[in-house]
Amino acid sequence: MTRSTSPPTPPIPAPHGRVLLALLAIGVLAGLLRFPGLDYLLPLNIEPDAHIVVQVQTIETGIPLASESDDWAKYPLVTAYLAALTANPAPLPPKNATLDVHLKAAAAPVLRVRKTVAWLSLLVVPAGWLLARRFMSDRWALLAALLAGTSLLAIHFGTQARPHGAAVAWPGLTVVACMRLARSPTIKNYLLVTLVGGLAIGTLQSGVGLGFPVLLAHVLKNRGWRRHLRLLIPLAGLTLAFLFCYPFLFEGVNLTKTADTLELGGHEMFLSQFKGGGLPIILRTLIGWEPALTIGVLLALLVTLRNRMSQGLAAGTRIERRITLAYVLPYLLVIALNPRTGERFMLPLIPFLAAWTAWGLSRLNTQGARRLALTLAALLALFPTLVGIKLCVLRQRPSTLDHAAQWLATHVADKDDPIYVFRPNVLPLFKTDESTAADEADHPLAHRRQLNWSSYQRDQLQGRPQEQAWNLRFSPIEKERLKTMKDDPARYLEDLTGGRLFILEVYEDHRVLHAFNNLTEAVRSLYPKLTEFKPGPPHEVPLAYQDLTRPAPPAFALRVLRAERFGPPLEVFALNAMRQ
Repeated sequence: MTRSTSPPTPPIPAPHGRVLLALLAIGVLAGLLRFPGLDYLLPLNIEPDAHIVVQVQTIETGIPLASESDDWAKYPLVTAYLAALTANPAPLPPKNATLDVHLKAAAAPVLRVRKTVAWLSLLVVPAGWLLARRFMSDRWALLAALLAGTSLLAIHFGTQARPHGAAVAWPGLTVVACMRLARSPTIKNYLLVTLVGGLAIGTLQSGVGLGFPVLLAHVLKNRGWRRHLRLLIPLAGLTLAFLFCYPFLFEGVNLTKTADTLELGGHEMFLSQFKGGGLPIILRTLIGWEPALTIGVLLALLVTLRNRMSQGLAAGTRIERRITLAYVLPYLLVIALNPRTGERFMLPLIPFLAAWTAWGLSRLNTQGARRLALTLAALLALFPTLVGIKLCVLRQRPSTLDHAAQWLATHVADKDDPIYVFRPNVLPLFKTDESTAADEADHPLAHRRQLNWSSYQRDQLQGRPQEQAWNLRFSPIEKERLKTMKDDPARYLEDLTGGRLFILEVYEDHRVLHAFNNLTEAVRSLYPKLTEFKPGPPHEVPLAYQDLTRPAPPAFALRVLRAERFGPPLEVFALNAMRQ
């Protein structure tokens, strides 16, 4: 008896020239939503884990030594390698250069990485299109490309010096390569899978989950042990990816595993806590960041349940569907179980969500609801585009930190009186050498890092003429002072000796550091408020690099539409006058 086999699926035809032009136009739109205002908040407020910047410095200079750098082992090195290939920042300006010149010089290393990430994030457009055209026509696949390119998650994390936005496209592209491999298990396709999968693993640790679709694509068509030898190609590629992109694994950098904790380069996973804590975060992220994709996926799910997804699809899509699910389902399960899941963990799924949304609308279009399908497609594409445009506008506006500095320059004549600023906020003003030394004594900064304006001034501007410098001090937040801030905030404020003003970042619902909430309440009750700088409507949660410090924050997309600027909410209080 011979084994029955399904007829071979004809190759997907090459796209029409007009389709490629439309795809290029979508890519241009995606770029316009990312590159303007790419220096937002720089060099004042840096991403919380901008380790790639230090990785680039290490690659180019060898200093600090990898074994001494916490940053070196935080992320795999593909993004850092690519950033190191771009043009180096200009030489540091002389100490007597203007404030604007020094601010740009301080921002340059981080901006360099942001540009690299932004370029890589644009690959989400072809990733969404290539994935979608396996299940629908090229024109409907363009909708998937548009939805992927205008995704708020992809845009916002694609403008940060972190690898999550850079990695957004690799899973989708790897799955497409696996589909090609399942159709035709040639050496060429094995090499393609190895290349794209290696880039995925070399960009972010979560890329290891792509092993499932690679294995499935291999076993679907290969029979006999000799053909299984071809699996050595991606295995060799995986080995090379780890050698070149995870060199810290072989340099004695921390890699530990206990019964409860798996730690790789400072990223801890508490395995015993994998009990579903990430599911609410996933749902909140979908609704709050990607409402259009959420509606589209729900619609596609209804269409799927009605048609059982097999009716009317091309002959080969059953295999492609299995390969897609071999990545999506395990990945979704892991992040749903992980209580430390963040919004950025949904980024690898953006091309898949966009493709599924476009598929649902394309099916609706073929089932006699053409007008409804086209109307929904237009609305679902329009909303994220408008949100992306607003976010782009916000990035180009002066932040609340800029406005606070401008207010000081206008209303405070004496630069010598101490002005306390709530850490970690940094104002775009020159600091005196005295205040820099005082901050260093209170809370020493990691000396090797030159990421924000404070460390730049400490390392590059000591001895600069002091006529334009301000006596700006950070409010101390070392362990004992934090305890005082929490238990007796009035005493904490009394210890800010000689202070004239206190520029406070307002905290009303910090989910971890309740001391910040207590300090806000105490300052408001004890000292008169002179002015305030709000990023949006009153009591609105401000836009930040991510939403991890707030319990169940309001929808990010709606906050973008309501916001007026980036930056924390700031209030200025007179410390030399008690409230009557």
